[in-house]
Amino acid sequence: MRRYALVTLILLTVVSALFGALSATYTPAEFISFKLGNEISGPATPLGTFTTDDLVARIGTIVITATGGSHLVHPRLVNYNSGSIFLVRGKVSGWNNDISILEFHLWAKTSFRTDPFELWLGDEESPLHSWTKTTITQNPFIADLYLVNHHEISLFIPGETYTLVSGSLGSFNIISITTPDGWEPVYIPVNNQTLPPGGGPPTNPIPIPVGGAGVPIPDIPFGDDPLPVQLTYGLTIITESPFLTSSAYTPNSAKVATAQLFISGGQQNTTYKVDITFRNAANSPSFNLRLGGDPDGYAIAYALLFGNEEMTGGTATRWTPLSNGENLRDISVRILSPTTAQAAPSGSFQDVIYVEVTPVE
Repeated sequence: MRRYALVTLILLTVVSALFGALSATYTPAEFISFKLGNEISGPATPLGTFTTDDLVARIGTIVITATGGSHLVHPRLVNYNSGSIFLVRGKVSGWNNDISILEFHLWAKTSFRTDPFELWLGDEESPLHSWTKTTITQNPFIADLYLVNHHEISLFIPGETYTLVSGSLGSFNIISITTPDGWEPVYIPVNNQTLPPGGGPPTNPIPIPVGGAGVPIPDIPFGDDPLPVQLTYGLTIITESPFLTSSAYTPNSAKVATAQLFISGGQQNTTYKVDITFRNAANSPSFNLRLGGDPDGYAIAYALLFGNEEMTGGTATRWTPLSNGENLRDISVRILSPTTAQAAPSGSFQDVIYVEVTPVE
């Protein structure tokens, strides 16, 4: 397997202000194939969620994360260009193996509900939980998207390939209320979307199918997956609110971010591993917060914790076990000398950390 590195950046800021945010990622399925429902699983879908009466194809997975005390209330899909019915064409059983048109609908299974449910894409918006104003207490909140048969399962022939002839999965944005007593929804940036001033929808809705908006879904086989796809790793650093130095005096620590590593193209029930390295601009083994981010400014030494493990700058640490889909681990800061921090001039202290992950075979 080819080795490569993905680099992102954390900006650690120490001030008294507190704020929160909602963000989301969408990872499309690497390939689409129909399987019996009892064979289907996903990040939010344990085996057995669907039954042998269902013919199901996984489309992709949405992950919504709340930081800094934000609330996720009544999340909904909006701004899609699609309908509720999808028609496929292929051979059917029982009618002399004639070619026929069969109907599928888009369903979701979330980490906050035990049952899968249908998404009504023909409406202006479609809830990712229910039509009630419910606060999602699970963080992160995960939603798997599926195509599910409408006609009886006995019509479909294993080993046959079916072609989507009507209906487009299109693209989507996500809205949510951010406080339990609020009513005005806001847009949640998906895959680092830019939100326009004034609260309008992003100009680049997230495409549901692999390849982007307007790309046709390929023929969908029943039973056999396409050839194996390349194993890919996607690293995102989800930052927390700025913190007070006093909250991180040793032996305590303050959470500053979450490392979110998405593995795509892997196998279920298979363990993966990467080496993760944290380094600052000086490439030194130790870390310091600097007043105003000035490399020559007043310094407050700190320990950088990945999970419960203290990091050494520039030295790789093995992150395992990892699984196909989403993997999360906290990143925290511990102030090593409270005396130094208490003597510091008032202001904002910062450090810039680069994070590199390298897959390990």
